[in-house]
Amino acid sequence: MPRSAAVLLAVLTATLGFTMPVRAQDWEPFLKQATGTLQEYLRIDTTNPPGDVTQAAAFFIEILRREGINHEVFISDQAIGKLNLLAKLKGSGQARPILLLNHMDVVPVERDQWDVEPFGGELRDGFIWGRGALDMKGMGLAGLMALIRLKQEGVQLSRDVLWLAVCDEETGGGLGAKWLTRNYYDQLNPEFVLDEGGGISQGLLTGDGRIVIAPSVNEKQVVWLTVTARGRGGHGSMPHSENAVEILQQALGRLMAARAELEQAAGDTVVEEMRQALGELADTPYANAISKNTITLTSFQAGVGDPPKVNVIPSEATATLDCRLLPGVPVPAFLERLKAALGDERVAVQVTYQPAEPATGSPSDTAFFYALTQTAREFYPDAVVVPQLLPGATDARFFRAKGAIAYGFQPVLLGAEDWAMIHGHNERIAVEQFHRMIRIFYEILKRVAQAPTQAGSPQRGIGAPHSAGISLPGS
Repeated sequence: MPRSAAVLLAVLTATLGFTMPVRAQDWEPFLKQATGTLQEYLRIDTTNPPGDVTQAAAFFIEILRREGINHEVFISDQAIGKLNLLAKLKGSGQARPILLLNHMDVVPVERDQWDVEPFGGELRDGFIWGRGALDMKGMGLAGLMALIRLKQEGVQLSRDVLWLAVCDEETGGGLGAKWLTRNYYDQLNPEFVLDEGGGISQGLLTGDGRIVIAPSVNEKQVVWLTVTARGRGGHGSMPHSENAVEILQQALGRLMAARAELEQAAGDTVVEEMRQALGELADTPYANAISKNTITLTSFQAGVGDPPKVNVIPSEATATLDCRLLPGVPVPAFLERLKAALGDERVAVQVTYQPAEPATGSPSDTAFFYALTQTAREFYPDAVVVPQLLPGATDARFFRAKGAIAYGFQPVLLGAEDWAMIHGHNERIAVEQFHRMIRIFYEILKRVAQAPTQAGSPQRGIGAPHSAGISLPGS
């Protein structure tokens, strides 16, 4: 037995104390219990690296056992703590499954920049605080709560409803979604996938206060680079022209001067649809990022010794660049232009990460897109509906590469300031928004998975065409 499996079994011996209300008709105690459960989940530190999600998986397994929901653990033998958990509500098989995708790992924190303990799951001022509240433990748990609700109410399903919690998303998905889709895709085979990404926003995409319901249908290409300058070492008291730190600093200066030109690219079709529906996009970091290629300097390292000696000239200096390119932009040509902008043969550029999966999108004129957006519109009736391009990367790309229809949609109303908390400081989710997300997911699942023989079948909206805010063929 792999060590991670043994650890998992040991953790499962603990009682987690999860109970659900008996009365399926009463939402209030159900949602109150969900709040406490999210607080418990946020207290489990799944920071990646190292990304050990053993305790998180055990936490969910205990819940699934108590609720009588079938589940299976997929363990990669390549690393300790790299677990993936699949839960399933069985349907009649009239249609292929719908899969709720989420990741259990989170990014590191700068504790001294937080107002609360990042892994405390604190409930304060109507918010649940903690790393992962938005990215994406809150959404993952909301999906599971919707699944549990379906089970408690005995809803008959025309398709399997799958809930998949994976590891490793924050480091590229290598032992999570990527590993699963390469080795176990036949056990999943979803028609529809719902992941993080797009959502409901105000002040993020437009500057006029409109609420925008915008599932992401595609995402930008990721190209991570290490830029290394090599020179000659020496004594700090005797400057010379082969100082690697100065070589790199000057090269990056030339690159930043040319950045505006490098970031220009032909408009993405999804972004053009957004402009047609919304008008000119707001001047926010998010809206700007989806409108062009982007190049971000994220680190600069040099020095000899630890801490670096101030009187020693290092022979090497490195920097990292996070590049995100619009779909369809040729990566080799972009890299050639970037190297030319650096303008020094002593500076080498290495690609450290580039997904093998192309940035392929899902169409927005589908019944599933309609189900997502019209369900959300029942809670936000005045909102504008539009598909969007995501500036970041998600695990949805692995499923799109396999032919699944995948959208990113976290139905939580967020402003531009709220988006800054994702991978930032003081991450939190409003209790009211968390509860609403559970209700929206529940209604979406009923819309796309409930057997048509029941009242309120998926026919009440899943098959209708959707044209609000987008152009459909023939419209």
